[in-house]
Amino acid sequence: MQFSAFHLGCMATYYKVKVGRYDRKMKEDIQLAKSKTDAAEKKVRDLNLKNLKLLERESLAQAKVFTLEEELNKVKEDLQTQKATYEAQLESLSASHQTQVENLEKEADNPYDQGLRHSYRCIMAVLGKQHPDLKMDELAVGVAEYMDEEVAKEGGEKLEPNATEEATSPPLAALSDVAEASTPRAQLVRPPCS
Repeated sequence: MQFSAFHLGCMATYYKVKVGRYDRKMKEDIQLAKSKTDAAEKKVRDLNLKNLKLLERESLAQAKVFTLEEELNKVKEDLQTQKATYEAQLESLSASHQTQVENLEKEADNPYDQGLRHSYRCIMAVLGKQHPDLKMDELAVGVAEYMDEEVAKEGGEKLEPNATEEATSPPLAALSDVAEASTPRAQLVRPPCS
């Protein structure tokens, strides 16, 4: 009986120690799990905070992108407007320059053409004096017709002689063709008719 009581006492003590150890181990495990849970929750909070900051940065970036796109579109519109303006100005300047060049060419041609008319009158006068038997009117008409045909072949316009010229002077186009074939423009001198 005593042995059984002793044996039961030893067994109770053993189980009490074993249960105590198990209880302590369970408490340690629970405390460790709580610590891990707290650390995980802290990490989750940190990640949420970082996520919020990233979302805020993304919103700011999108706002900046939108603003930059608006500015870019505005700059493109301004460039298109300036380009159209400059092209219109360029066309206007080009047309004005072409007109000025044509006017200058006409102004440069006037003295030359007058010199040609004078030379032609001198030639006709000399021919008339040296060869009185020539029919000067018919010769002038024939030369004028020939020159008009040449001008028509080249696609030019028939130019009428100056009103102050003699009746026997050929058209301006004829004089120009004759002079270009014989006398350089820079060497043209108006001598007196003899």
